Amino acid sequence: MNFSVSGNNNGQIVGKDAYYSTKTDRNEVAGEILKSQGGGKKYGFDSGLLVQMSVQQQMGGTIPELKQNITNANVKIGALTSLTSTMNSFLLQTVDKLSDSSFLSGFDVNISDKLAASATVSEGANITKATQYSLNVTQVASAQTLTTGEYDPSQHIGKGSMEFSLGSYDSAGRFSDNWEGGGGLIKVDETDTVSSLADKINDANMGITATVITTPSNKQRLAIYSNKTGADHAINIKTTKDSSLPTNNIDSFNYNGTNTATFTEKVGAENSKFSINGIDFEYTSNDIKDVMGLDLKITGKTTIPAAISVSQDTNTLIGNVQFFVDNFNGLMDVTSFLGNPSSGEKFQGSLHDSKVIKDLKQSLSDINFELSKNGSSLTQIGIKTDEKGYLSFDRNKLEVALKVNPQIINDVLLNKNHSTTHSISIKEIGNTKTGGYYTQNGKYDVEITEKSAPAKLHTGSVKYPVSINAANSSIKMTINGIKVDIKMQEGKTYDADQLALEISNQINRNDKMKSKDDGVIVKSQADGSLELTSSKNGSKYSFEVNEDNKSLGFTTTITKNIGTDVAGKINGVHALGDGDTLSSMFDKSTKGLVLNINSNVQIGKPETITIQRGYLTSIKNSMSYMINNDKGVVKAAIKDYEKSLDTNSLDSLVSKLDAAEDKSDKLSKQYWGKYSHVESALSRSSSIQDMLDVMYFPDKKDK
Repeated sequence: MNFSVSGNNNGQIVGKDAYYSTKTDRNEVAGEILKSQGGGKKYGFDSGLLVQMSVQQQMGGTIPELKQNITNANVKIGALTSLTSTMNSFLLQTVDKLSDSSFLSGFDVNISDKLAASATVSEGANITKATQYSLNVTQVASAQTLTTGEYDPSQHIGKGSMEFSLGSYDSAGRFSDNWEGGGGLIKVDETDTVSSLADKINDANMGITATVITTPSNKQRLAIYSNKTGADHAINIKTTKDSSLPTNNIDSFNYNGTNTATFTEKVGAENSKFSINGIDFEYTSNDIKDVMGLDLKITGKTTIPAAISVSQDTNTLIGNVQFFVDNFNGLMDVTSFLGNPSSGEKFQGSLHDSKVIKDLKQSLSDINFELSKNGSSLTQIGIKTDEKGYLSFDRNKLEVALKVNPQIINDVLLNKNHSTTHSISIKEIGNTKTGGYYTQNGKYDVEITEKSAPAKLHTGSVKYPVSINAANSSIKMTINGIKVDIKMQEGKTYDADQLALEISNQINRNDKMKSKDDGVIVKSQADGSLELTSSKNGSKYSFEVNEDNKSLGFTTTITKNIGTDVAGKINGVHALGDGDTLSSMFDKSTKGLVLNINSNVQIGKPETITIQRGYLTSIKNSMSYMINNDKGVVKAAIKDYEKSLDTNSLDSLVSKLDAAEDKSDKLSKQYWGKYSHVESALSRSSSIQDMLDVMYFPDKKDK
């Protein structure tokens, strides 16, 4: 058969004789000699055949065996690549899809007022039977929207700068920055119009969007709105006028929470407000997770309370389980085809008796065993596994199980991780058994010995108002390891709240601070001091004053303040704190476990967390490791076969084939030289005795 270094024989494994092109049996060779019409004519001497025989005697089966191994390596790479694609498709289109608990939840949610809200059962919600809720929405969260009066398209708006901030207004109308880093400063040129100002706002990426509205009279109005809903994303605008321009109305663009001659609020910055069964709730967003077991999306107010009914959705659940079984069996079809004892085209049987197929089947068996140790089993939801690894599904058995426990599918297929307190939640679990961290299923004690805390800095007291001049216009600090130089505008006068806002804006708009998503909250205190607080907890966050600015309360004598990491034990072993997270690194059973600890946790009170992986999670962990990790059995096998075909490696099959063929060519030349004179002498022989003398007694003299 034809051979190519990159060929795979249409995906079919080749046998050991596939590339043998010459006869090796001596009787067959003798017959060939007798039938030969080569040199020596009358006596059937074929020097070409003798050369082949002699070379083969020296080389043995080296070349055909190397060709066989190269072709089969290509076949197995193709088979393993096909298996990888199939496993990856199964994980993405089946496992990942069904890992969304909404697909396996035992309930369907219906709401009577679909204009007011939509709802689903929250992941992990402790709902065990059909339930009724009463929802009353009094306010929908909204993003503040401001519009201006009408301007001619070519009308200039002035010269100077506009500083935009996002935050909230208190009942007295005082504005506080929300420390999220939104807002920014825009330079306004004397040629700017409403249209060019909108472009500058949008280009500044401040969390604020601007648009131009053209009226029927061909006038233009500017509309600006916050990109996020909620009362803490209200807009504040401060302008600075360039006095060099004789006519300059830029200061008319100031906005401080109330309507002006320029700006009118069309939509307020509002939180969503609603009640469920008479219990009041308020959120900055309309998308709310886990409220009394429901995930809500608020879309409008209710005129009368809306009824939310949660009922069992058996048919959809059974269909989703059938979907899983069918796709799992599709994967088994591929593994059975590749592992078939009989080889054929398209990689049939190319992985028969291979470690890959054995490990995959063993892994699935191990997952079933782990489930049974935790008191769970696929049989609880009507699924059985046969001796070949295929699944069968009893729909009637699942229907009965759902009547007893509507969450039975979730319980078997999804994780059942649990904490005895809302103050401790599971962020991550270690899932890599080999070469990584693996958190074993089980129950573990957690004890917090110290809460996390933010970094805080208290400045000295200042008498307000304070004026900025050349001597006090700069505040130099190091915040979270980042050098920050706050530049105050000379000639301006600030009260305590204004100074706090100015410092907050400059810190939170610092590019390096924003890149790390680090924020700082600055608040004025009753004694005239300022309090700076990091927006996050932990030792990564700190404040240090680098230069004295006593008139604003900043001095180098203020001790550097560093935040505090949470501290505690997991399974009786000290864990590593990082801000609000506690990670197990030293305990074998819980290694890789990461917990979120909130500020309400009780110091010294033992709590318990439970780790129990579901079937889908276990399959994903196992298969993902096989196909994605360098040590995974599938990926490692592909790498090994690819290495065996690497032309740059002297140990590769391809390099060995090149060397063997070079040796074969040299032997051929050697034997052609040896047999060519025999063929020439035979051609001159007149009898059989002459032929025998030439072949066996080359030194015999003619008499």
